[in-house]
Amino acid sequence: MRRLVVVAAAVAGAALAGAGAGPATAATPSGTAVTATDVVDGATLVVRVRATGRTQRVRLVALDVPRIHPEGSTVECGGLGALDALLRQVFTKPVDTDGDGLRDAPGGTAQRLYLQTDTRFGRRDKAGRTFAYLARSSGQDVGGALLSGGWARVTPGARSFRARAVYAQAQTRAQGRSAGVWGGCEGDFHVPGSVIL
Repeated sequence: MRRLVVVAAAVAGAALAGAGAGPATAATPSGTAVTATDVVDGATLVVRVRATGRTQRVRLVALDVPRIHPEGSTVECGGLGALDALLRQVFTKPVDTDGDGLRDAPGGTAQRLYLQTDTRFGRRDKAGRTFAYLARSSGQDVGGALLSGGWARVTPGARSFRARAVYAQAQTRAQGRSAGVWGGCEGDFHVPGSVIL
């Protein structure tokens, strides 16, 4: 089991590095300035609005990621890799608290992020999380980087949202490279995680 975890950590790091700048890179990001305070799973964060100090839960627009169920009872294949990839996008030094080679907790400094909503996709999900895009100060789209690394796919059935074409291209490229879940879990984003990736 330890060998699988070490291999998964190497794959996670390589896939994130392979994501490069990711799609949807802009010279100067726009939107509401926020910083992450926590990462819940591969597509859900808690952010603090820099101007007001108010916190809110954010779900990245149109991303489907492997789930991490409460208290680690069941982790879908790729769920820990998706969490690791998102933590690396929004914190300078995320921490591996359990020694499995994958980051699972915030660490270092929270990156400055810019939040934008997309009314075509919807405002909130059933759990009350705000649907939003997040961009790093470099302009890199956080969701696009997760797609490029193979840790997310476009939500099946999602038709109308601003980044649809760019996200679809990023997904196709990741799938073609067998990156992240596409290779390690044979593209099944919701299989119980007998392989920790």
